[in-house]
Amino acid sequence: MLAGDATLLALRHSNVYLEPSWVGGFIVHRWVRQLGAHRIMFGSDHADNAATELAKFRGAGLTHDESSWVLGRSAIAVFKLKG
Repeated sequence: MLAGDATLLALRHSNVYLEPSWVGGFIVHRWVRQLGAHRIMFGSDHADNAATELAKFRGAGLTHDESSWVLGRSAIAVFKLKG
């Protein structure tokens, strides 16, 4: 699925959450603005890429609160984990 398709799907369905590995930081920023940080979750397709993915999130121009949601609070809320 392409980023544009994922955006449309998430805009139409509030129970869709996006994991943006392999998309640019500018797309992460756009998704947070369009959907809210609570609908975006950090992820990586491979452990060797985790540092690169973290750097992307840190350079995406998110606020501290938005970064907190994307880097963990979204997953804690969705999966009902103990934070």
